[in-house]
Amino acid sequence: MPSKMSKITLDREAFKVLAADTRIDMLKHISQHKLTLSDLSQKMGLSPSTVKEHLDKLCEAKLIEQIESDTKWKYYRLTWKGENIVNSNGANIW
Repeated sequence: MPSKMSKITLDREAFKVLAADTRIDMLKHISQHKLTLSDLSQKMGLSPSTVKEHLDKLCEAKLIEQIESDTKWKYYRLTWKGENIVNSNGANIW
């Protein structure tokens, strides 16, 4: 695991992804525990197709990742980069 004072570099695409309040809210929900697309859809009151579009963009920016379970459900969790953006664990964001 990277040190507490690590540097996180955000590219232009990551900034675009973080410009949407909906995606920021998704990151906050996912930071509490891993969630499925259906979980997020219900929590946020958005259609599954809308949530999927946002999740895809967050995955492309490497802020979240999809993890498969032993069940048919696919869960999403924060990556190290996403975790440090949400919780700012002493990381410098560039």
